[in-house]
Amino acid sequence: MGNSSSQAGPVVIDTRPNEPTSTSKSPNTRPKKKVSLQKANSAKLLTDSSERSRKSTTSSYSTTESDWPYIWAIRTGKYLDWTLYVKSREEAFRITLQQTNLPVCIIPNKLYIGDAKSIQDFDKLQTMGITHILNMGGPHACPPKVRKQYPKHKIVYHQINAKDIWSYPLLDNHWDEAYEFLQSSLDEKNQKVVVNCMMGQNRSALIVCAYYMIATQTNVLETVQHLRRQRGNSALENQGFQEQLVALARQHNLLGPAPGTLGCVVPFPAPEPPTKN
Repeated sequence: MGNSSSQAGPVVIDTRPNEPTSTSKSPNTRPKKKVSLQKANSAKLLTDSSERSRKSTTSSYSTTESDWPYIWAIRTGKYLDWTLYVKSREEAFRITLQQTNLPVCIIPNKLYIGDAKSIQDFDKLQTMGITHILNMGGPHACPPKVRKQYPKHKIVYHQINAKDIWSYPLLDNHWDEAYEFLQSSLDEKNQKVVVNCMMGQNRSALIVCAYYMIATQTNVLETVQHLRRQRGNSALENQGFQEQLVALARQHNLLGPAPGTLGCVVPFPAPEPPTKN
C-alpha cells in the first residue's frame, strides 16, 4: 500500500508482553513421549522465540526505534483519553451513550465501526443508509443465516477472517484486501461502510484507523484520539495492532509531531523504550 520506510532495515523493539506458549502454531512444540518434560518445554520456548523473530523480521510493519514514542503514547492511553476534553458530566454521559450505540461514525456519512451484534440489526442499518459491511472477525462475527440476508437488504458483504492476538500480522495479511474493498465502496456516492469484528474494539479498530489516517492525512496520535472519542478509550488495546498502525503511519509520513514537542496532542515526552531481556 504505502511507500516503504526509508530506513535501511528496521530495528525491532520488543515492547510486547510474553505470548502464552499455548498460542504457538509450531508443529514441533508437541514433546515426544520419551523426551523429558523439561527438555520439551525448553525446545518449545526456543521454537516460539524463533517464530516470533521470523514474524518480526519479515513483516512490512515492524517497529523501529523512532516508532517508540508514538507506541508509548497510544499504549499509556491517558493523554489520548477523550474525557480530558469533556466539560461536564452531562456531556460525558451523552458521549458514553453514543460510543456504545453501534455502529458509530468514523468518517461522517462514509465510514463506521461496529460489532457483531450491530451488523445484524437490519432496521438500523437501513435507517443509517449502510450499503457495505466489512467483517474482520470471520464467521464467528457474522453467522451464515445473517450473511444470507444482506442481498435482499441491498448490502454488499465482505468477510476477512483475522485474529485478535498481539502477534497476528493483520496488516501484512489483510490490509491490501481491506483497503481495496473500502476504497472501491467509498469511491461511489452515497455509499456507507461498517467495519466490524466481534466486539468492535481491535481488528475493526485497526482497519478504520488505518483508512481514516490515510484518507484524511491525519497523524497517528490524532487518529487514535479520534477513534477513542468515537468508540471509547478501550478501542485499539491490542499492543501488536498499535505497533502496526504506527509503522503504517511512518511509511506514509503520518507520525506527526513526537510526544512532548510543539503541536503534539501528547504534551510529555516518552520514557526510554523497554530493553530486551
